[in-house]
Amino acid sequence: MIEPERERQIFLSTVPPEAPQRWFAAAVALVSAAAFIALVPFARRPVGEVWAFIPAYQSATVVTDLITAVLLFGQFAILGSRALAALGTGYLLTAFIATAHALTFPGLFAASGLLGAGAQTTAWLYMFWHVAFPLAVIAYARLDTGSPKPVDPAARGRIIAWCAILAVALTGGLSALASLGGDSLPAIMSGQGYTSAMMGVVGLVWSASLIALLVLWRRKPHSVLDLWMLVVLGAWVFDIGLAAVLNAGRFDLGFYAGRVYGLIASSLVLLVLLLENGTLYARLAAALQGERIQRERAEDKTSELNALNESLQRHVAMRTAQLDVMNVELEAEVSERERAEVDALQARERLAGIIDSAMDAIVTVDERQRIILFNTAAEALFGWTQGEVIGRPLDVLIPLHFRTAHGRHIKRFGEGGVTSRRMGTQLIVRGLRRSGEEFPIEASISQLMLNEHKYYTAIVRDVTDRVRADQALMHSRKELHEMASVGSTAREQEKSRIARELHDELAQSLTVLRMDVDWLRQRGFPAQGTAAAKLDAMEKMLERSVAATRRIAADLRPLMLDDLGLVPAAQWLVENFKERHGIECDIVVTPPDLELADPHATVVFRIIQESLANAARHADADRVEVDLSLTNGEICLRVRDDGKGFDLSDPRKPNSFGLVGLRERAHLVDGEIRIDTAPGRGTTIEVRIPFDRGQAQ
Repeated sequence: MIEPERERQIFLSTVPPEAPQRWFAAAVALVSAAAFIALVPFARRPVGEVWAFIPAYQSATVVTDLITAVLLFGQFAILGSRALAALGTGYLLTAFIATAHALTFPGLFAASGLLGAGAQTTAWLYMFWHVAFPLAVIAYARLDTGSPKPVDPAARGRIIAWCAILAVALTGGLSALASLGGDSLPAIMSGQGYTSAMMGVVGLVWSASLIALLVLWRRKPHSVLDLWMLVVLGAWVFDIGLAAVLNAGRFDLGFYAGRVYGLIASSLVLLVLLLENGTLYARLAAALQGERIQRERAEDKTSELNALNESLQRHVAMRTAQLDVMNVELEAEVSERERAEVDALQARERLAGIIDSAMDAIVTVDERQRIILFNTAAEALFGWTQGEVIGRPLDVLIPLHFRTAHGRHIKRFGEGGVTSRRMGTQLIVRGLRRSGEEFPIEASISQLMLNEHKYYTAIVRDVTDRVRADQALMHSRKELHEMASVGSTAREQEKSRIARELHDELAQSLTVLRMDVDWLRQRGFPAQGTAAAKLDAMEKMLERSVAATRRIAADLRPLMLDDLGLVPAAQWLVENFKERHGIECDIVVTPPDLELADPHATVVFRIIQESLANAARHADADRVEVDLSLTNGEICLRVRDDGKGFDLSDPRKPNSFGLVGLRERAHLVDGEIRIDTAPGRGTTIEVRIPFDRGQAQ
């Protein structure tokens, strides 16, 4: 087998570079620098908008960065190096941000980009992208300096998962900042060109890359991975220089050349890692071949030994046959007994070894509940040593207020005839440490009848961490639901405010303008000609503007929901749905004078609105029925269509949150939602919300 230290020397992150590798890396760096110097004078030359270049470049970058991250995390899983985890996270983060950058690029998928992108979103995502990678390299260079202890193998998988979650969270946060928080960031783009603030921002980004290059250079001794990361950072610096510092804006030569440098930077480490994998496979094949040869030699030796053993056995058999028959029988009996004793001893030793090395605590008691077995894990769990508890009653491990119930449980278990079962499937079972501390446990118990005596064995596991995690998860979920409730209330208030301002100010102003135009017409000005036609066009435009303003205000939040209540608002919504989509729709309210206050009124109205919208967009329905009732302290809402239905087990489409939104709205008022649908038989959405008469208006 390969020794641990020698095994580490076969990875790029640990093996020092040889002279040919240094020369080759230096040659690549010099060629990259020479190409950069040659391109600098032409960086501002316009080239034209090559739209196919952007998705091709972004896709290649994302794929190479993802593969590189997977390979780096694979080496981290083997070596346990925190530096590799940091570098893998950096590559994963750049892949995710590059994806967001492509989706928000103006003109590529949409005029202003996807994900709610603004004019500055793509440029700021480029800056976040190109500063995140140098920071990851700095973390890589600063971690694992000296002779650090590798990460525990049991924790490496969790660390990789947390790194991936961190990359996703950072990408989401930075994307939200660039899109939603764009107004709080300096404007660095003006059309396809740069603003004066661009130089300050890109200077900081460029400085981060130079600092990362310096920090990595000062890390000694260099590994092969360090050597190529220096080359990658050089290409990264050239990428920023051509694409954001020395060029004039988008779609010039520097714009394209800088991205080519970025693709080269993302591909170098991947190529080196792939070459390393090929080398490792070659070494593995050679090792397997050597092992096969050694195994064949061992098999040859074994055959020789077997032949010699057979010859020896034949010789012994011939000599033994000459002994007295009685002596042979006696020896056979003694031998059989000795073999049985040895087997029994070995079996006991194996069982004792298994019990003593078990990760869970194992405790065995006799019929009088006296402890007769107490393994090492039990010592660590309860704080007692074997010598201290053997022979003592089991009560020393059970809290006082649980002892009576435990005695009844053991009695029922012993009389029930069941050989084994889990304890505490409904309630938490608790144990008692030597210090007097109570703690939650998970236990399974079995019984065995041996030599007319009954023995009980319990396998115990400390679930303190799991209980704390469950409590923390419940608390976190509660906070998330509270935040969602506050956010929903704030959105509804803002929609109500905007809708009222549109109705009270803009719509009324447009109505006044229309009245003024009508006043001019009544007074005969103008009577005919171009001015009269223009006046007609103005009047029609004002009519459309008033209608559009009222429609937008109603879509945001119908004023009648606040002024008249839920039932008139729901009836208006159904009538508006029929007029817009030409789908037959009926609503039944029981009792007809039902009145609800917020937040119940808003939640019920929004669920009806979203259900009708889903039916119009996806159901292909001819008829929709809405049934709203209040009975037995419960609001019941049922929306049924005769459309094509769907399969609930189908995966949710990207960026489709219709059903998720319905469930979240129902949850805001402690409601439950049930969806009954299947292909070809329509869809029924049923919502039940607990209601107290005191919550009515």
